[in-house]
Amino acid sequence: MVGWSLDATLATTLPMRALEAAVRRRRPEPGLLHHLGRGCQYTSADYRRALARLGVTVSMSRKGNC
Repeated sequence: MVGWSLDATLATTLPMRALEAAVRRRRPEPGLLHHLGRGCQYTSADYRRALARLGVTVSMSRKGNC
């Protein structure tokens, strides 16, 4: 699933818009694995709640391990 969005800030609204666009286009089934960066926009409660509502499994590596 691929979604993208552009903005002048790293606010949580940026990945939320990309996630919403990807979901609209691809309509993923629950169980999707989403590998995230460690940025505050991806670790925010709003973003994590949106992923949980979609049934997405979150994957995040430790710092410095891409």
